[in-house]
Amino acid sequence: MTVIHPFPIGLAVGEAFCNRNKERTHLASNIQHNRHAVLLAPRRYGKTSLVNQVISELKVPHCEMDFLLSASIESAKTKIIEKTGELLFQLLPKTQQAKEKILTIFKKMHPQIVLSAAGQKIILQAPGPDTTPEQTISDILINLDKTAVAAKKRAVVFMDEF
Repeated sequence: MTVIHPFPIGLAVGEAFCNRNKERTHLASNIQHNRHAVLLAPRRYGKTSLVNQVISELKVPHCEMDFLLSASIESAKTKIIEKTGELLFQLLPKTQQAKEKILTIFKKMHPQIVLSAAGQKIILQAPGPDTTPEQTISDILINLDKTAVAAKKRAVVFMDEF
């Protein structure tokens, strides 16, 4: 006899993602109105699947920061810097002049646009040792908001497992 599991292993996507209409509508509304959202539930309740589904439906620039393996503020800071660079690339306009203008928001982090086999990406560097990780993280998130406003776009920063 074959056992059918009612819940998918991993993330629920496509047809595997079902119901949750009320939650989807509420989360989509929060994103569209620039309101922060916190999803609290035990593990394996579908929080990540819900966020991914809504982001996919809205087609909004986003990054996911998974902190499950971050054991310190330093590792969290490193993850935030890396993922912010990925999101910045999605937010940047196509013209060089506009890119340079927006990247000045992050000038303390010495942004570099790098071309690799995987395509272009933005690399940010942590500020000097006189800046605490908490201040760096705060500055990054504030500057990311300024960048989205300057680019006239919405963006989602999805922090998971923290």
